[in-house]
Amino acid sequence: MNDVVQVRLEHCSVWEPFFKNSQFNEDAIKEFLRYHREYYVRSIEVDGYKELSVEVRDKNQNIKKYDVYIDNFYTFFIKESEKTVL
Repeated sequence: MNDVVQVRLEHCSVWEPFFKNSQFNEDAIKEFLRYHREYYVRSIEVDGYKELSVEVRDKNQNIKKYDVYIDNFYTFFIKESEKTVL
């Protein structure tokens, strides 16, 4: 399933388009984070990990929130958040 979704950091006003190759949003989130290394590289250098909240909006305007954990090897662990997006 090839599709374009909008991705942003939580509380950011700017949505950015990213391509996803499957029914899941994780590949679009990974691409977004690879493009925006400034969101986490410095924190990882200091603390060894970083936690981010990312939102994904599909073509139907539905928004899902994801918790992203990045370790000092720059491995992404992405989990759909239990929190509701309003």
